[in-house]
Amino acid sequence: MRLGISHASVSNWMRGITEPSNANVEKLARLTGEPASEIYRLLGRIEPIQADDPEQQVRDERLLQVFRELREEHQDTILMVATTLLEQQRKTEGE
Repeated sequence: MRLGISHASVSNWMRGITEPSNANVEKLARLTGEPASEIYRLLGRIEPIQADDPEQQVRDERLLQVFRELREEHQDTILMVATTLLEQQRKTEGE
């Protein structure tokens, strides 16, 4: 599935610099199978990278670099796997 969302946009969302448009939230909701309301809820939990945690910043930057190097179909697969892992984590934390 093609999202038509640039890597720079996703990076900015992850770092708390910008937020996705309503149209992009709808695209993400379709891709992940989550309701748009859940995507919006998660956006409220995205924190900007903190300068006082350089190790986390390095990990985040490396993750984005590797993600950018993947072909688009592999990026989509990573997003789906990450969504599944997040759902499992939520279930485990809720027990």
